Amino acid sequence: MLRLPEKRLALILLFAFGILITSVSKLSAQKAYFNESVPTVKNIIGDEASNSAVNFITVPITMAGPGLGAVTSFNFFLEFDASKLTFEGYLPGAVNNVAVNTQGNFITLNWQNPAAPVNCINPVTMLNLQFNRIGNGDVALTFLPGSSVGNLQGLLAVTYVNGIVQTYQLTVSANPAQGGMANGGGEYVSGQSVNLQATPSEGYEFVSWTNNGQVVSSNASFSYTMPATNVSLIANFQLKNFQVTTNSLPSSGGTTSGGGFYTFGQNVSVSAIASTGYTFLNWTLNGQIVSTASTYSFTMPASDLSLWANFQQNEYALTLDFEPPLSGSVSGAGNYFYNASVNVVASPSTGYHFLHWLQNGNIVSISAAYSFLMPANALHLTAVFEINQYTIELQANNPEGGNVSGGGEFPYNTQISVNALPNEGFAFIAWTENGLPVSFSHNYAFSVVSNRILTAVFEVEMICQKPVNIIVTALGESFATLSWISPSEVLKWDILWGSAGFDTAQGGAFVPHWMENTITLEDLNPQTSYDFYVRAYCNDALMSEWAGPVQFSTHYVSLAEKSGASTFWIYPNPLREYFTLESLDKLHGLLTYEIINSTGRVVEKSNLIFSKKTVIDTRHLPAGIYFFRGIMNNHVFSEKLILQD
Repeated sequence: MLRLPEKRLALILLFAFGILITSVSKLSAQKAYFNESVPTVKNIIGDEASNSAVNFITVPITMAGPGLGAVTSFNFFLEFDASKLTFEGYLPGAVNNVAVNTQGNFITLNWQNPAAPVNCINPVTMLNLQFNRIGNGDVALTFLPGSSVGNLQGLLAVTYVNGIVQTYQLTVSANPAQGGMANGGGEYVSGQSVNLQATPSEGYEFVSWTNNGQVVSSNASFSYTMPATNVSLIANFQLKNFQVTTNSLPSSGGTTSGGGFYTFGQNVSVSAIASTGYTFLNWTLNGQIVSTASTYSFTMPASDLSLWANFQQNEYALTLDFEPPLSGSVSGAGNYFYNASVNVVASPSTGYHFLHWLQNGNIVSISAAYSFLMPANALHLTAVFEINQYTIELQANNPEGGNVSGGGEFPYNTQISVNALPNEGFAFIAWTENGLPVSFSHNYAFSVVSNRILTAVFEVEMICQKPVNIIVTALGESFATLSWISPSEVLKWDILWGSAGFDTAQGGAFVPHWMENTITLEDLNPQTSYDFYVRAYCNDALMSEWAGPVQFSTHYVSLAEKSGASTFWIYPNPLREYFTLESLDKLHGLLTYEIINSTGRVVEKSNLIFSKKTVIDTRHLPAGIYFFRGIMNNHVFSEKLILQD
């Protein structure tokens, strides 16, 4: 038995059938030496072994040669060094169901199957023995006498070929060490194919496999053929470049910088600058906020990044006011984005006119409708109005008839009085404007709302007495009858009437030369107050002053004695000095009430805080028929009152 170097070795001894052959041959790597004319059985440790670690050894038992065309059985007896190897069993090859027996460092292999012979003319691996190396030094595996092979004709004369196979060390490493892992190193026979794998670490990429500085492959995974020498292979890695992309949202919101290519672990700093009218909010990655600082620094990860700088459009407050107070109104105030179109409007109140818009005391526009683009800041504008000035010009129709006073220039809505003072022998008739009478009072009071030219009309004095004792003799919801008294010589009257407070100079219904001292006004509106004037018409040149106004109302005439739901109760009724008003529903709140006489005139109107009931004093009213009307909390109640002496 030969001793082999302390690498993966095989000792194969030559045996004649049943007779030990003492000669030993040393074979070259991966090819056993045998007599081509004699059938052989060979075991070459590592000849067809896998790429497993050195301490795990697979030994194929291969048969080949003339006469081995129909092998039906074999009996092998083998010896191994138990101080260096332990037998782990076998893996089937061309045959299975092999009987295996071990005793110490001896192995017995028995197999037969006449029904399924194996053709071994060409080399066939019958099975693979498996060992573990447990000690250093030479490794020997020897066939012992008695080993035999049989076929359908009986036992065959077999030559057992013993040879040796040299193994070599393959060392793999990573450059740089942190760049990744290199796998596949170990002990291999020359010519053996070895699968190598280079796996880059995070942030690195594989470059090449090199041997002594020479590139042997650019593939991270490749098959390397082991030479007949020890080899050191290096898996080369390099840091990988990753791209940082910066974006703005919205695109008009601002600009970004810092994007580009960076290696894994490199420090990166990106910045965002907001555009005018925008504010930077945050940086986001995949929709998640990673920083609220406009300058964001981080360590480059092992992936491309798309960072978004998020901006928010600012709103700026536009506030408006006006001066002086009550002079007008303004519109257009609110919140606006930068560069948004803004329209503000100044509307003067009656009697005022617009002057200009002011900003910080400076005139920015003289147009009441002012349009501009919103700046990137809050803005306050003031609309300035000025009160109108009007001229009141006075004159007399006859300078000899009298004097006028009170005219001049006045601000809008100033209350003034103009006076006409007739000279002796003249009488004041009226104030006229554009030929039309505007007042029959020599002391004419009015509010100045426009330029006016007023003429005081004086005539030679003539006596015509005005009517007296104007009364309402009948009243309904749509009619009223009025009468008056004048001297017996007066046979015509001028009548003027209209809604209460009407302008006697411009409004009202005028009835000239009425022939009776009583008149019925028809087609009146229910629930309406009216003013009534009458003057005596003495002759074409002489009329009295107007008598009146006499006011009457159709508000409450023709009322039922009670109206509305029975919310309130009045007692006693008839009454003398007081009556009690009581709420049947226990109401309380603000009560507004009126007492109306039989002609429709409101003789009393008041407000009071009412709670369940109250007492109302009527001692100041003369005896007669009245109507009471109360309003509270949307409840309306009316009832006829009889007031006795």
